[in-house]
Amino acid sequence: MILIQPNVELVYFILTTFPMKSLGKRNHTHRHNKDALTQGGTKKDRPYEQHNNGLHAPGITVTTKKETSDGSKKTNTYKNDGCQVTITNLASGKVIQKMFISFCLFSRRLHIIWVVKIMKFLSSRIDEFNLSQYFVLPKVLLYTDDFILFERAEGLRLDSVELGHIEYSLAVKALKKAIKFINSIKVYHNDLNLTNLFWDPEKKLLTIIDWDELTLNSPRPKSNHWKK
Repeated sequence: MILIQPNVELVYFILTTFPMKSLGKRNHTHRHNKDALTQGGTKKDRPYEQHNNGLHAPGITVTTKKETSDGSKKTNTYKNDGCQVTITNLASGKVIQKMFISFCLFSRRLHIIWVVKIMKFLSSRIDEFNLSQYFVLPKVLLYTDDFILFERAEGLRLDSVELGHIEYSLAVKALKKAIKFINSIKVYHNDLNLTNLFWDPEKKLLTIIDWDELTLNSPRPKSNHWKK
């Protein structure tokens, strides 16, 4: 496979002039709690709330999972500018491979370059403002024209863990800081839900994954966009 050394200015011009639209569909579950965080977008008062499974939020993307012969797990979902995505655990789960499959090689390359460059930019800004004690993005280890390799997010995915009152408060605090900072520099995740949030109870650290739906300057009209 060919490692990409992109012309960032050209890519940015193309993507901002001819923005790609996601062809995927999302399933939404709506819950309400006026004392919690509220979600922006087309409807108001879509909060996080403490539930039987910990933090709960609407807009969860339903995916399919299956075990592979080597014991790793693969997740297939259609979104990411029309690409089919396969997620595989490698190196005993320490590395995540995100494989993008589409008929258009050029579109796939642009999508991968776009996501990686913005993620690296965000990570550098988070470090610059000393916010990495509250939240981080997964580290990009390698990318090609077909896939991205990430370090696995530390902690537990928030749709699979029940948090106590103290842990819940700390997780919400970290999420508020993350949303406020990221949106202040005009970057929008557009798919914030519990499947994309990991909480490390030892480090008290939030990791935000799956940035394939990100946009600059404004969120997508029907995005799962969260605000204070």
